[in-house]
This record gives sequence, C-alpha cells and structure tokens, in this order.
Amino acid sequence: MIQFLNKKLLTEQLHKKTAIICALADIMAILYIKIYWLEIKLTPMIEKILILRGFNPARINKGMLEQMQQLMTQNVLLMFGLFLLWHFIIYIFVYRGSKKALKYVKRYCLITLILSILELLYLVSDINPWSLFALLIAFFYALGYLSSKKRWELLN
Repeated sequence: MIQFLNKKLLTEQLHKKTAIICALADIMAILYIKIYWLEIKLTPMIEKILILRGFNPARINKGMLEQMQQLMTQNVLLMFGLFLLWHFIIYIFVYRGSKKALKYVKRYCLITLILSILELLYLVSDINPWSLFALLIAFFYALGYLSSKKRWELLN
C-alpha cells in the first residue's frame, strides 16, 4: 500500500487526485446512506421507535408511516445535498492547490475514516453486500487522508 502511494500518488498532481478521491468517497457515502439506511433500514427503525414510545405500529395508518418516512428522507437528502455542495466547493479549492482547503480535507478524511470504521464495527453483526460497500468507502477515505497528508508534508 505504501509503495503504491509512493509510486502513483506522489506527483505534482497529488492535490488533484486527492480532490477526486474525496469527491468519489463522498458520493459513495451518500449513495450508501440513501439506499441502505433510508430505503432499507428506515421503516423498521421508525417502527422500533414507535414501539419504544408505547405505540403499536400495527394500529397506525400505513399512509402516516409512509409520510413520516418521506419527510425524514427528504430532510436527510436536503442536508446531505447541501453537504455535498459545500464539499465540492472545498474540493475545487483543493484541486486548484489551496493549502487551507487541503488542511480541511485532511482533517475531514481522518474523521470520516474513524466514523467509517465505527460503521463497519456495527455492520459486523449484519454482514451483507452493503458491508463491503462501507468497507470500500472507508478505503477511499483512508486514501484521501493519506494523499492529503502526504501533499501537506510536501507543501510544508
């Protein structure tokens, strides 16, 4: 892995590759959240929350459950859409060689890598194809972190 980084990523264009890697990782993470969490896991989660609150989900109108799911889905997608827009602006600055944006991306990739690892620990109990996708996302954030860290070292 280290030899791969030394040979392939340590070029003058490293900041451009960092921006592209991080943008791909963000897109994959949002697809993971939209498809796995919002379309597969959200309805059972809402039903569990209703049970914990003392409601019987079988007695609640299915249309109301669908409206709750749609409202939560729309809010989450709006929030992540704004998040993605903000990060694409940051990635444009990284692509152009901004040191401050690179510093932000380095820290962001480290935090998301840690969160991705925690997500993988959760998915160990429920191994499915999405677990592999989450592992791929963690790999991309690790690559983003390593490349931004190496670029930061070259600049300083």
